Amino acid sequence: MKKKSFKNTRLLVLLSLPVLLLAAAFFAMANSSVTTQAQASSYTLQDSWVMDVLPNGNWVDSGGDWDSSWEFYNCYSFAIGKTDSYYNPGEHSVYVLGEYNDKFWKYMDDHTISQIAYLVKEDLDKLGGYGDVYVTTYDPDIIEPYQTKICVRKTTVNNEHREFHFMKYISDAWYHKPGGTAILKYKYHPEYKNWISERSYNNPNTLDPAYYGEHLTADRIYDSQIYYIVYGESPFTTTLSGGSITITGLKSAAVINGGVEIRPTMKISGTDYPVTAIGNGAFSSPKTATDLTGIIIPVDVTSIGASAFAGCTQLGVGWKPLVIPGTVTTIGLGAFAGCNNL
Repeated sequence: MKKKSFKNTRLLVLLSLPVLLLAAAFFAMANSSVTTQAQASSYTLQDSWVMDVLPNGNWVDSGGDWDSSWEFYNCYSFAIGKTDSYYNPGEHSVYVLGEYNDKFWKYMDDHTISQIAYLVKEDLDKLGGYGDVYVTTYDPDIIEPYQTKICVRKTTVNNEHREFHFMKYISDAWYHKPGGTAILKYKYHPEYKNWISERSYNNPNTLDPAYYGEHLTADRIYDSQIYYIVYGESPFTTTLSGGSITITGLKSAAVINGGVEIRPTMKISGTDYPVTAIGNGAFSSPKTATDLTGIIIPVDVTSIGASAFAGCTQLGVGWKPLVIPGTVTTIGLGAFAGCNNL
């Protein structure tokens, strides 16, 4: 009996060895895919690029970079800069957070593209810190340096995938981030063509390279009207009177990096108003006085208030020379007192 048991044990060990070796090999291969960069993909991106795995700043059409944090937020989170979780428009204002988590398609059925865009505005207004937020159906080509513009589109094909998708304009192009995937750089203007569903991601749950890039054109074509949402916290404090704006100062959180440009118009609730005056003592705070090296005054300004730039000892140092437009007809007492570098 003991001898028979020994044979059975030896047979069990011999039979188990290949299984153990196979399991070890699989474990090693699986772990090799969990890296800081995506594996080579059998899919080539068509309308977007992904950041190259090499630290060269290039964008490529396959086998791009990967960051594990990308798994945990979606296109809307990316668009509004809240990348701690997946969010749907309205979950910061109208709905309970996560209310639609288990009924996403109902969310899409319940909301038109226009409603989604205005839910974004409600979210940003409720969250605070996003400044003046407005919605439009055209691309506002020129925005203030402190503003960000995003856009949203929805699938309208009558099937089960009635999704929304967001893009965000950053510096030189439009970028987007499908849920759980890498950030992509769009090759075109959003209005150039219908959007297709492209993804680039590192999936540790599969060893099939095809899953590192995915394209779902058959059921996800974004072809609705595009809505644009612009948000941004102006660095200036202002007053609006008689259809024109007076700059009264800088907000406490505003950062001055040498020079300040005052644009000819500013938006309030989505409407452009001309900037026609700089108020009394607008830039005379101790912080401004030591940091402000230059300022661009728009041509519609007709009045510069008393002590507007008083004590700005660095004004005119290392930046464009101050030019007072010919439209200015009134300069208050001591407007440039102590500005010894002008």
